[in-house]
Amino acid sequence: MSAALRSVVTRHPLPAAEPTLAHLCLAIGLPNPIAQTLAGGRRVVHLSLCDLATRQGLAPMPDLVVCPLVASWGDAPDVMTLLRQFSYRGPLLIIGHRLPDAAMVEGELKRRARGLRFSLLNL
Repeated sequence: MSAALRSVVTRHPLPAAEPTLAHLCLAIGLPNPIAQTLAGGRRVVHLSLCDLATRQGLAPMPDLVVCPLVASWGDAPDVMTLLRQFSYRGPLLIIGHRLPDAAMVEGELKRRARGLRFSLLNL
């Protein structure tokens, strides 16, 4: 894991897992080293967006979901749509890469979040 990513994660720590949740991080479309770093000690389960879309629900319910902003398989708003369908209430961490206008992207994500809590991490 790059020193830059470790530095960003250290400066912007994720909320601690709530004791009633599964201490589980769902990683969608992220390499394992990045997912493990962002998971903050949680157990990491990897799913593709396609696998997530075919599920009937999330069991056990993760207490953190991480995904890239844009990937070949879709984008973060696609993930948001599925998480809302599953009544997910935990945080979503969206990873952007060298966004020239992160504030504009965050504004668009807020418009599409419809109640989901998310953070945009621009690396």
